[in-house]
Amino acid sequence: MRECKGEPEVASLARAQYGAFTSAAPFERYLERFRIFMRSPVYDPNLDIVAVAPDGQIRAFCIVWMDPVNKVGLFEPVGTHPDFQRKGLGKAVMLEGFRRLRAGGMRQAIVSTFEDNLAAIKLYESVGFQIVNHLGTYEKDV
Repeated sequence: MRECKGEPEVASLARAQYGAFTSAAPFERYLERFRIFMRSPVYDPNLDIVAVAPDGQIRAFCIVWMDPVNKVGLFEPVGTHPDFQRKGLGKAVMLEGFRRLRAGGMRQAIVSTFEDNLAAIKLYESVGFQIVNHLGTYEKDV
């Protein structure tokens, strides 16, 4: 477990997320979005936590975001490449995320997922999250 090294690891992180979220976008476009994101002023590689295999490839990831006013941390995104799921890597990056949130003075943490994402719900409950809200998602083609 460690923080992401930023742009030098952009391809490895993008591959892990691309696999975890089964993106429909072409990988090159997905990769470029990551490069742009990592250059943005809101990105903090110290809060971008990754589980790295011995070969150096990123297998699981999460970013924690801190709201210092309300003392609330947010996990977004959280995922594990499908070839490495059910090995405790998602739980490990989240536990490191909690450690960093506590060190940053956060008192509460939140995470969201769709109600039918049973794997995510199981992961979040395994690290102590409890469901407190049901959020509806609305969609319309434009």
